Amino acid sequence: MTADNRTPIKAFPSELVDSLMVYLKEGDQHMTVDELFLKALLSESEKDWKRAILLASAYLTSVLALDRSCWRAYYDRATLRLRAIEGDEQSLVYHSEHMRYEKLLAVIIQDYVNALHKGCMLVEVVETVGDLTVRLLEFTGDATVLRQVIQNLTRLLHLLILDPSNSLSKPWTPGSFGTEPSSRPGETSSVERDLLVAAIHAQRGRLYSAVRAFEEAAAENPTSENLVLLSESLHSMGDTENSLRVSDKVVSADPTSFRGHARRAQLLVSVGQIAPAKAEYDKAIALAPKEGRLYYERGVVQIQLYMRWRVAYQANFSSSSTVTSTTQTMSRSPFAPRLKAHDVEKDLGAEAMKDEVLVRKMMKQFYVGSITDLSSCIRLEPLLADAYVDRAELNALDEEFGRAFRDLESATERQPKCARAHVSLGVLKCHFSAYAAAIEDFDKAINCETSMTPEMRAYAFFDRGVAYQKLELWSQAEKSYNESIALLGRGRDGATHRNRAIVRCHLGSFDDALEDLEEVQYNAPDDEELHGALGFALLQLNRYEDAAKHFAAYGRLGRDTYVDSGNAYFNLATKSETHLQQVQHAAYLQQARRFYLRAARLQPSNVDIRLNLANCLRKENALQAAITQCDTIALQQPLNHACLESKALALFQLPGRRAVTDAVACMDAAVRTCVASSANLGNIFNAFTSGTIHRNALERKTISRNAARLNPKMVVDLPSPSAGSSIANILAGLLTEMESSASNVHLTGSHEQMLALYMLNRGVMLEKLGNLDRARQDYKDAFHFDPLSVHVQVCLGTLSLREGKFEQSAAEFQRALELDPSSGVAHLNVGVVYLYRNKLTVALTHFDTAITLLPHCSYAYANKAVTLARSGNLPGAELYFKRAIEELPSRKEFYLAHGKIIAQQKRLHDAMVNFSTALFLGYDGKL
Repeated sequence: MTADNRTPIKAFPSELVDSLMVYLKEGDQHMTVDELFLKALLSESEKDWKRAILLASAYLTSVLALDRSCWRAYYDRATLRLRAIEGDEQSLVYHSEHMRYEKLLAVIIQDYVNALHKGCMLVEVVETVGDLTVRLLEFTGDATVLRQVIQNLTRLLHLLILDPSNSLSKPWTPGSFGTEPSSRPGETSSVERDLLVAAIHAQRGRLYSAVRAFEEAAAENPTSENLVLLSESLHSMGDTENSLRVSDKVVSADPTSFRGHARRAQLLVSVGQIAPAKAEYDKAIALAPKEGRLYYERGVVQIQLYMRWRVAYQANFSSSSTVTSTTQTMSRSPFAPRLKAHDVEKDLGAEAMKDEVLVRKMMKQFYVGSITDLSSCIRLEPLLADAYVDRAELNALDEEFGRAFRDLESATERQPKCARAHVSLGVLKCHFSAYAAAIEDFDKAINCETSMTPEMRAYAFFDRGVAYQKLELWSQAEKSYNESIALLGRGRDGATHRNRAIVRCHLGSFDDALEDLEEVQYNAPDDEELHGALGFALLQLNRYEDAAKHFAAYGRLGRDTYVDSGNAYFNLATKSETHLQQVQHAAYLQQARRFYLRAARLQPSNVDIRLNLANCLRKENALQAAITQCDTIALQQPLNHACLESKALALFQLPGRRAVTDAVACMDAAVRTCVASSANLGNIFNAFTSGTIHRNALERKTISRNAARLNPKMVVDLPSPSAGSSIANILAGLLTEMESSASNVHLTGSHEQMLALYMLNRGVMLEKLGNLDRARQDYKDAFHFDPLSVHVQVCLGTLSLREGKFEQSAAEFQRALELDPSSGVAHLNVGVVYLYRNKLTVALTHFDTAITLLPHCSYAYANKAVTLARSGNLPGAELYFKRAIEELPSRKEFYLAHGKIIAQQKRLHDAMVNFSTALFLGYDGKL
């Protein structure tokens, strides 16, 4: 929750205003947070203690709403309330009008414990917690608070001793308190930490002494009430064995004590003996049929038994032909707990799990029994919200969603601050994809801090993160996951780290994502989703080989990873195409094709898979097969523009002018269907083409399209300015193409950027047909729809170079370099422009940069060789022609130029070898 210190209290969120109403009169609600503080100081100076304490309490409550990690606010609020108890009687009377004495003690203890967890290192706070706990125990005789405080102190010890670097969930923020220690909690000296640990140990020992006092009281007066209290105290110390022994004494001494049976049942549940616990609850309810709480606890036990038999059914019989719609969706329910099969087998027995009749019978028995018990509890205790929540979750498991919604709404009506009800309601809404409404429920749960444990609060943040992730609001999802991890501790929950890793991939923080996944791998190596998430992250990091290994491991778990594995190998082949040997490149493409074919057999109607397969076949030069796949897609989706583009690119690679003409026709259709796919784009395009918007007159900004994969495909031969520089005619054009892949792996650009890409590719095709005017118009139109596209400028520059417009070409390449200084193709082609203009020094600089950026580009070496030859550096030219031949040994022009350079050095025999090779490769011109 965020708020402005200058905003009046009455304008704050309703939850905060409600919490402040305990302390403020109606006339005080117009004040801001800062004014509350000043008024409290003024009241203190006037010795109006009552008003000073209440205003200060309201101020500190507001501070906590603004910053949950401020330990000083917890500390000061507890100290103010403690002064009200121990100091001025008038203050105590006024405070008790709003809160009973025992409740006030409990909230003071909780505030002090929260201060310790948030970073307070004051030893006296631990001592005060011990004093107040004993005082509350003496006042109420209830050992529950004793157990809770011991558990809190034990957890704090764990944080301080086992994880000192991350012992506090958030760093301390000084805020308006400037008199406290200046160091952050993570930087606290070891002496302070040791003192705090010693104090906690001392207070735990003191509380254990209170437990021993219960034991002595029970020995002197062994009534069932005293024995029950002793059993609870022993259990709070973790001595479950002796606690069970004492509960046996209770039952033996007074068989009619329903509390004894209930206590024994609770202990049996705590040690995992669910079936004996139900038997004890049966006895307790028989003795006290009007105790609603007993019905609730037995209902919860029956739910646990139902879940175990449910897992047995899923493991052994859910695949049978008689499976019902309910059991078919068992594994998909968000309310089903994850129980391990071997634990269930240990509880139920292997033979019982194999008896289908028995399994069905027990499932029905415990399902009906739990619903009946929860309904009885609601009838006897209609304000117990947990009963509604459990019944709602059980109804949701059985797909009785209407009843589940009604129960959860009833729970929130009876207890608006019931965090568990809000969380379950949000999860249920997520089941129906109502993510925005679910986020509101999770926010309500998060704001119910008083009724939430840190674990429940962490799970609320986790569920909210999932909802944001489903809505693709990645930043908000990451913040929610951060809050969840801060509350639970790093590495405690693998699902949170895994989800945050996926979110970070979408945000582009791939290194952070890998850190999260390594955390999951370290703490939960058997996590079933780990390999899939690792594969996804590594795929985005261009580590395709590692990604393929993880997808293979994921597939061994029985998951369908054929598409992901195919994408990994396809990217491994295409992204690193210039770095691979031809055999290895072909092997990766073959592996990708095999995975795509398997995926297509499993999902024959999946268009994305077939599109990936078509692109893979095209890369393998199986052009007719790729066209066949595109035709198959067109039968299912005639208006799929990505399919039309893929078919056009395949046709473009076929020999003959007719194929290029057909490719242009396909690309025309792709442009039309792309425009028709978006009403907004259609309006813009129609206005643009009709002249309402003048072409290239509208300056707009678009995001850089990082998702398109770009490959040099076409070589443009330019007319030679002189017979002595024929090698300078070989220039690398650029055909830009987008490989359509599964949407969960490769992101695409906007509709406008996609339209620009189609126009760009159509321009390249038209340029090959010799229709240069229309090609230039397509490039200009593409520039209008994506003015930040480097490739548009490169294509414009290449076309101008082809037409001999060197000044214009240089300007267009310069604009490309301004957009992307690391564009190797732009450096290469602008170098050629300067070579034509005989600016050899500048050309050489650009060729060197191109070689650095494209170390496997043969044309960069060849053009540098031409530049060196013109400069008179024949040995250097010979060396770089040799490098060009090494990178592209099938180019006959390279051998011809290499031979001419050698011949000029009077090494005719070596030159003849190069000329012979050129003739062997098909050269039929003059030598």
